[in-house]
Amino acid sequence: MTPCTSPLSPLRRTRRAQAHTLIAGAVLAAFALNLASPPAHAQAAPGAVAQAGDPPGRVARLDYTAGAVTTEPAGATDWSYAQLNRPLTTGDQLWNDTNARSEMHIGSTAVRMGPQTSVDVLNLDDASAQLKVAQGTLSTRVRELPPGSAYEIDTPNLALGVSGPGDYRVDVAPDGSSTTVTVRSGSATVYGENGQTPMQAGQQIRFAGTDLQQVASDAAPPPDAFDQWALARDAAEDRSVSARYVSRDVPGYQDLDANGTWRDSPQYGEVWVPNAVPSGWAPYHDGHWVWQAPWGWTWVDDAPWGFAPYHYGRWAQVDDSWAWVPGPMVEAAPPVYAPALVAFVGGGGGGSDWGVNLAIGGAAAAGVAWFALGPGEPWHPHWGGWSPRYYERVNQNVVVNNYRRDVNITNINVHNTYVNYRVPGAVTAVPATAFVHGQSTSRFAQHVDPRQWQNARIQSGTPGIAPVKGSFGPNMRRADYRPPASLNQRQVVATRAPVAPPAFHDNLAQRFAHGGGMVPGAGAPVVRVSAPSHASFSPFSPAAHGGAPQQNVRVVTPRSPVIGAGARPNG
Repeated sequence: MTPCTSPLSPLRRTRRAQAHTLIAGAVLAAFALNLASPPAHAQAAPGAVAQAGDPPGRVARLDYTAGAVTTEPAGATDWSYAQLNRPLTTGDQLWNDTNARSEMHIGSTAVRMGPQTSVDVLNLDDASAQLKVAQGTLSTRVRELPPGSAYEIDTPNLALGVSGPGDYRVDVAPDGSSTTVTVRSGSATVYGENGQTPMQAGQQIRFAGTDLQQVASDAAPPPDAFDQWALARDAAEDRSVSARYVSRDVPGYQDLDANGTWRDSPQYGEVWVPNAVPSGWAPYHDGHWVWQAPWGWTWVDDAPWGFAPYHYGRWAQVDDSWAWVPGPMVEAAPPVYAPALVAFVGGGGGGSDWGVNLAIGGAAAAGVAWFALGPGEPWHPHWGGWSPRYYERVNQNVVVNNYRRDVNITNINVHNTYVNYRVPGAVTAVPATAFVHGQSTSRFAQHVDPRQWQNARIQSGTPGIAPVKGSFGPNMRRADYRPPASLNQRQVVATRAPVAPPAFHDNLAQRFAHGGGMVPGAGAPVVRVSAPSHASFSPFSPAAHGGAPQQNVRVVTPRSPVIGAGARPNG
């Protein structure tokens, strides 16, 4: 086995992808037949990207911070220092303090934030991304904007609708009185209460008020220090070796370059082996769990590269080393995010579906144990209640071992046939209290031998444990750096009403709590069924679950476009 130092030939890549696609297609077809029928509200027209009630297939990932960068995730009750590998989704808020910078990715789209910048994720799903910038600087590079998708940046003065690939920047004045839009490449449309204005590459316009009043209009200026930093980040992405083997829609692919080696495996194709891991290391061992609606228990890894390999693909032993198997790239089917691609061990005499017995300090204690899913093993949490279409999508790039065709499609492995279950050191187990409070697994992990659990049941997905107070922001230090209180109420212009964050109507947590999914001594379950009083999101209709606009979002209706790029809009 030798490191792969050159890209695959088109013919070799095509043949490998065709082989993977044929095998994986057969697996998924059989897999879908074994799933329960979706509820009536989850039905959708054929060909739909996602069905109603299913989790989104996209999240954002914060992949760079410098200086004081803080966050208030949806469902949390205070601001804390941001963590790189915690996924970002609808309702999450970010703040860059003085001299701070940060970067996140939404698929292949890079979003960079400058100092004194406030960014809220108003909506993020498979087809749309809507960001709120109440103050500061946001620069974004869009590699691709698929047909039917939308990308909107809302500011106090305007809504910027991105029309296609390109480089765009908005600068919002500290007092919110004006917004400067710079289009270096690509095209966009600026929306306000007085119509809309198209912008083309090479333009910069400063708008005041909310009626698209143009205060200044000129050619885009030379790149400043912030632009130069963004350009350097773009250039590094362009050179990424990992982009040859992983879709650029997988957040964190670029971090694989400096932290591991790509190799060609006869069984799995191109695999990635991490560098400098300690002896006995196993995936999903160094990190912690958080509760994030609508998916539930979500893995947050400690490694700087620890995002892509824990939410996409599978892990396998290759020549006695752990290797990440990303699966084939399917251009027509974007990769779909999963909160953690693991199987949990339960029913080992502990009397609960999720628990195992651990011996801690000479006494028996309830524990939670898990291990990485292997190639060909579908992820299917039985608690989700999501549609078969969702499970097909989230498992579409599953890799099937060409030498092992007896994959248990129903995912009921009563005989423990999971390929990684008995790999030495593969199973991580922690006390249930440490799990539910999101404490460090490397600190609380117990040495276990799977043979000690008789008749253990294995289920891929998530344990049916309800979250407690410490499950939403564990290991996150409370931050004194946060946006000025006035920004929370600053109104922005948008072309669509924001949606209610799933964290504010957490159906999965409610189901677990009502089902008795509690850890003794860990605290009472926390189930959110409405927005907290401090949130900027206004109350939502129970029927709409997000159809009503926020009190601080002014929704404008797009009108006929003004003829001539950069022209003043008609009154």
